[in-house]
Amino acid sequence: MNHGRGGPLKLIGTLRGDGSLLAAARRVAVTYQIELYRRGTMALASGEVSGDMSSRMAQANTGTLRLETGETVNVTLREVAADMAAFDLDEAGALLGHQHLAAKKT
Repeated sequence: MNHGRGGPLKLIGTLRGDGSLLAAARRVAVTYQIELYRRGTMALASGEVSGDMSSRMAQANTGTLRLETGETVNVTLREVAADMAAFDLDEAGALLGHQHLAAKKT
């Protein structure tokens, strides 16, 4: 647990599913995993998608992830490889209380 500014970083839960990533004017079918954290009153989220991330996709900095439920979230891509991409969620708070969020077991 990191005790940086705002208190400890606490894992709230994980969201997994199949969806699509729209980036660099290309839509790719993906499997995603999003980890949602809380630090004080702030929500943070990051995750990974697996799918066909072509060289065009590697040029993208941002994208839109469509979740299995049909909801969309904006992401900032951090790393893109041939078959996966890591990202940060721009609106992590929108996932707090999500019905498909698997809570961390304590």
